[in-house]
Amino acid sequence: MAVRADTFFAVVLPLIIEEKRSLVGSVDAVIRFTVLGDEPGVWTADFRRGVEACVTAGAQLDPAPDMVLAIKDTFFDDFVRGDFDVEDAVETGRLGIEGRLGVLERLAAFLSGDQASATLSSPAAGLDAPGGGGVKLR
Repeated sequence: MAVRADTFFAVVLPLIIEEKRSLVGSVDAVIRFTVLGDEPGVWTADFRRGVEACVTAGAQLDPAPDMVLAIKDTFFDDFVRGDFDVEDAVETGRLGIEGRLGVLERLAAFLSGDQASATLSSPAAGLDAPGGGGVKLR
């Protein structure tokens, strides 16, 4: 069954954050998700707050996002399940990315539980530099 964006941000992501409280700091970013299509919406996830990480509906302006993701609603389920190739998704217009690319890799590692990847893509690894590192999440 496909995951709807509103359900993911209202129920699923807060549960994941609660279950992985001790790992939230590995993301260390504010991410704005804009879902486009028949079921649009905007949500902001603040992972900078550590154990106080939260998800809110709307485009929060403070703090400013480190990354903004624009995702077509028909692609959202593949996105949250990690069943896609970022480069292909960007090239085909299913995913738009603004900001530090390393944030996306750290988010994927947090959601999947692969903290080794999150550590490898820390800012010190250079993936947060503009144009730094390509990311494939297959």
